[in-house]
Parts: sequence; structure tokens; C-alpha cells
Amino acid sequence: MTYPYPAGPWVPGPEMIPAEIRDRDQWVRFTLVPQEGKKPKKIPLRPSGAGAASSTDPSTWGSFDVARANIGKDGAVGIGYVFTAEDPYVGVDFDDVLEDGRLHPAVAPLVEDLGTYTEVSPSGCGVKAFGRRSTPLPPVDAHKRPGPVGEIEWYSTGRYFTVTGNLLPGSPEEIREVNGALDAILERYFPKRTAPPPEDLPAGSLELHDDDGAALALRLVARCGAAIGRGEKRHDAIRKALLQARHNRVPFDVAERMLPALLDAANAMPGKEPYPLAQLQRLIRFCWEKVTPGEPSTETARKLASYGQEDEAPVGPTWRSLPAVLRASRPREPNPTRFDLLDSTFLGGGLAPGDAVAIGGPPGAGKTTFVAALAANLAGLKTHVGFAAFDEPEEKVAAKVGARFGEAFHRLNAEYPSVLESLEERLAIRDADIEFVDPLGAPDVETILETFAARVPAGRVGVLFLDHLHLLESRDGSERDDEFATIRKVATSVAVLTRKLGIITVSIAEVLKAASSPDAVRNNPLGAFAGTRKIASLFTVPMVMVPAEGGGFELILAKNRLGPRGSAILNVNFDTWNVTVDSVRTAGRGTGTLGEESRTATVAKADDDALRAFFAEAEPMPWNDAEAALGARGVPRNRAVDARRRLRMAGELVETPGVRPAGVTRGFPPAFWSVPGKVSRSVPKSPESPPAGEFLSPKESLPTRPPLRDVGRLSGGRKASSQKTTKSSSSGRLSPSSGGTR
Repeated sequence: MTYPYPAGPWVPGPEMIPAEIRDRDQWVRFTLVPQEGKKPKKIPLRPSGAGAASSTDPSTWGSFDVARANIGKDGAVGIGYVFTAEDPYVGVDFDDVLEDGRLHPAVAPLVEDLGTYTEVSPSGCGVKAFGRRSTPLPPVDAHKRPGPVGEIEWYSTGRYFTVTGNLLPGSPEEIREVNGALDAILERYFPKRTAPPPEDLPAGSLELHDDDGAALALRLVARCGAAIGRGEKRHDAIRKALLQARHNRVPFDVAERMLPALLDAANAMPGKEPYPLAQLQRLIRFCWEKVTPGEPSTETARKLASYGQEDEAPVGPTWRSLPAVLRASRPREPNPTRFDLLDSTFLGGGLAPGDAVAIGGPPGAGKTTFVAALAANLAGLKTHVGFAAFDEPEEKVAAKVGARFGEAFHRLNAEYPSVLESLEERLAIRDADIEFVDPLGAPDVETILETFAARVPAGRVGVLFLDHLHLLESRDGSERDDEFATIRKVATSVAVLTRKLGIITVSIAEVLKAASSPDAVRNNPLGAFAGTRKIASLFTVPMVMVPAEGGGFELILAKNRLGPRGSAILNVNFDTWNVTVDSVRTAGRGTGTLGEESRTATVAKADDDALRAFFAEAEPMPWNDAEAALGARGVPRNRAVDARRRLRMAGELVETPGVRPAGVTRGFPPAFWSVPGKVSRSVPKSPESPPAGEFLSPKESLPTRPPLRDVGRLSGGRKASSQKTTKSSSSGRLSPSSGGTR
């Protein structure tokens, strides 16, 4: 059903709301967050002030009058009522049942039977009934099910309903008892909660929706763990759980997410050998390929007898035919990293499930800062982000990530609760889901990946950040392993499980001591990883980071399975921890993106061309003079500095040290910028002068006449008459005679 969703706001009159709920302090506001192809998501807000509300936290609720008075503030477009276990009320929501203001004939009898206060929902296409219960609710397994038209939802606690005051024509104006009518709806449209059947195999074939399939999978996992705890054979309990999921038509992708939790349950018993994951994977494939939902138990038992898998049976590699491998493949669906130049140039549009990224580099190369920015960029409606921070303190990493959502880095702590509430609201509006694993209780890397994959909600892609690999251990490790053997096993597990679990991983890795300098890393990027090239070869995109000359960081992709090799220059704003990609360079292709360049790349290229042309015409000069002249040509100071760094890295621009003025013993000697090979007439030539690109130390400076600046060009020299500070008429900055250069 398609319809335009109204923009609101919805401001119900007090006289339109039943007094018995209007007088309770269980009111919130709500805002609308657009969703592609769906109705907007209704995010609850506190009755007043900034901050998201929670349907399970009474401290975030308030009175009807306060909530209503603040509609229109903080993005709020309406109000809602929160159901609790302490009140007698229950809400029933019928979606997509109104056409041109008329109730669908198949739903009208249900609403009439309830016979209670019912109003039109904000979309104008659904209705919500508010009823009162005086008898206990029957146990059911779901709160949302298909109805005769659209879907039916009901809640009595832990949720809120929007309230518009737009009474459905013909409905009572007061809340009434709905005991029998609601029982009839639940019995007809919602499954009853029943005890598990006594036989080993379920005979039912109930059709389940994805949400209910996930809920059933969780219950089956819990039941399996309890059975193993009571002493049941591990393989029997796991087999029973998977068969019950198969017979109840749990989707295969949902059932696959059961495996890490089933593995944890199997390995929870002390004194047992680790239960092999490959064995679970073979069993689940057998169940979904050979077992038909709803078939007789005897038929399933016969198939299992032919399978003949025992708990301690030997385990070997799994072999699959060529068509089977290709049948399991799916088109690559990248998730943009929001670093547009990286996505378009190197990553094929972004990172996709199965991609394993490794980032190496010496200390201080900005690895954790870049990864924190990447985590914040990827968090959103389609992803579930996890962070395992073992190197830097997790609270510091969390603050770096939180700062990317617009909050002050130094205020993201317990001393500023209002800032944390604002962060929660920002995360809710963006639908960003980010969680951290406790580093003190985190086990081996395999368990971290498997349990994280099991936590990813259906329909989202898991993105896990590991900081860093050399602090983790593998389930296959032993005391005999040296440092390199340990990290190889960890890296192998990360790369293999990333593909098997269908998640994205971004791992930070150390570099060899011999590669601790930026030049050493640039000379051998892949060999810089501690553990040799074999570690780098395991990952989809191995990259290294080093401090860039002139500021910022350089990201080098010496190997890339998603696109070309190359490098990028990253800049960091340490006030907001915002990371931007300044420029990219592809191997053998020059600077810029493949295909159409972004505006950032186009501006950078124009600035580079402007500096090349300027220094090709001008004599060598101090940077202050060049900066003033470039500003007159339309190149702002910050862009000129960035272009200077890029051209210097490319060897197209060099810095030549000059000499201090006579009698000046402090400060750096003046420096002159030019294209390679050009020598200024003002720079004295002597055997002691160092080659271009090197600086004179204070003891090596040669007393001579300082250069005289003119408007953007260097003319002849004159003798300094004094050591007073003089101002340049062209730029307003200190002249070289003061000994200060930029």
C-alpha cells in the first residue's frame, strides 16, 4: 500500500483524550525519521528538553500538558502514551486499514468488537484502539502478526502509542473493557505459547515471519544450553534445536546466526574438547537441504540415520562442487564509508560483507583515529557496528567515535550526563547501533567474531573493528607458538570467519620494529606488517598509515582486491576528531579518482596547478611572501598549505634553507620555496651551504645579508640596519629580518 505520509504536527486537544490516561505521567513526544521505502520511524523524545526517551525508563516520561506544550520543539511533531505493567491498559494497532477515511470491511468487525476508544494514527491509514484489561493476558509468542488486512500489533507494557486525538468516527470517546474481544483476536491471529513437544522431533509446520523466526531461534538456543547443562549429549541437543528451527520454517540465514551461540553452549561444559564449528556448519546444511518442514518424524529420523554424525566423529575439511560454490555467491552490495574519494577510487563504492581490511603503521600514525571515524561513518540504518578496543582505553576510543556525531570530545564522559543524553538522541535519529566488547572479559578472536555475528539484527550488516590483532589470541593457539605464529593464526581466523559469517572486519595491526619509520613503511608497505607478508595477503584490503610530510597522515594501499593501488592524504581536526580525505593518488594514474572526480579532488587539482605555475615563474621566496601572492590569485591560505604539502611529497616543490641575519642567534633560519633546480640570487653560494631540502642547525648558520621581500617576489638584498621587527606591506606578517618564517 502506498500513501503520502503527513508531515504533522499532531496537537491533540485535551478534551479529545480520555481523562484516565491524560492524568497519568506516562507521556512522551516523538519525531519522525525518514526510511527509504518505508513509513518514517517514530523516535520517542522526552516531554521537554533535548534527549531521547525510552519506553522502559520512567525518568524519561512526563505529564500530558508538558509533552503537548513542547510539540514543535526539538523536532517533535506529536505525543505518545507509554504502556506499563502497572497500569490496566492495552493498545491494539491495525496498520493500513483505512482507504479514503473508510475502515476496511474485513477489519471493521474486529474494531467494533473491541468497542473502545479508537483513533486514527498519524499516517492516516491505520487505527489504534486503547482498551482496559481486568483479566490476565493469555501467553502468546508474538506481538505483531498479519491481520485480515495489513498487520496487527498489540502491547500492554514496554511500548508507546502515538496519540492524535483524531477519533475514529463511530468509536466511543472513553476507554472500555476489551477482555473477551482481545482474547478472540489473540486466539485467531497470534500463536499460543506452548511447552516443547516430548518427542525429539517437532511435527508442526507453523509459518513464521522473520522477526518471529529470530525470536524462536533465540528460544531454541536457550533451550539447547539448558539441555546440555542438565547432562544431555551435546550433539543431540544441538541437532534437536536445528531440526526444530527447520520444521518451523526458520529462514536459513536466521538459523545460521544460531551457530555461534550454539557453539558457546556446547563449549560451556568443563573437561570437554572444543566442539568444532565445521561440524555445526555441516549439520545445518544437511538439515536445510535434506529435511522437509512438516514431514513425519520417522522420515526425518531415517534421514538422520543415514547422516550418522556423532559427537566425537572425526572432522575434516568441507568440499563443495563448483555449482554449489557459485550458487552460494551473492552480488557485492557495498556500504559507503562516507569517505567519497576512498569509496570511488579504491573500495568499489564501499565495504561489503566478507571484506576484511587490515590497517598497519608505526605508533602515532593515526590508525585508531581513522578507524574511529570509519566506525562513526558506517554506523546507520543498514549496519550494526561493534568495537573491540584492546590498545587504547575503550572510553577514549568511544569518545573519538562519539565526537563524530557532533558532541564535544572532552565532554563525552560521566561528568556531562546531558551531553550523553544528546548523543543518545543523535544516535537514535540516525538509527546508529554501536557497541563495545568488554576487553577484560573478551576471549579468543574466534569467539569475539562469532558472538558479534550472532548479535547483528536481521536485515543489517555487521561491521566489527579490532584494535588490535597483536593483542588477541586464537582458539587454535598453543604455548609452543612464537609471536609470529600466534599473529598468523589470529589473522587467519579473522580473514576466514569474516567471509563465513558474512560480516565486515577492520583490524589494526602492528608493524615490525625495522619498519617503525615512515620511510621504511613507504619502501615496503606489505612487508611492514609484523608477521611478514603472509598476514597482509590474508586480507581483502591491507593498508598502512604513516605521518604525512607537512601534517596529516598518508594512507597507502600497496595491495587491493577491490580496486587500484595507490595512496590518500588524510587530515584530522583534533577538536572534533573529524577525518577528511584531502587527495588520492592511484598507482600509474596520477592524482584523482577513477572516472568523474569529486569536487574535493577538482579543487585540489586546481590548487596544485596554481602553485606549479606560480613557482615556475617566480624566484625562490619565503613561504609568507608566496602565500600572500597566491592569496591575491584566489588560493586561500589553508588550500595553499595543503597544495604545498602535496607538491613537496611528489618532489615538484622543494624548500631551501637560507641564513640568519647578522647578529641573530635564535630561531630557524629563513627558508625559500621553489621548483627543483632554481637558485635565488639572494641565497649566497658557499661550500658550506647544504643541498636543497636540508635545514641548517643554529650552529651551522652563516652570517650574511638577509633577503628583502617585495610584493610576492624577492628582489635584491640590503644590509640589516637593526634587529627590530618590521612588518611586510604585502601580507602583514613578520619579515625575514626578524628570523621568523612559516
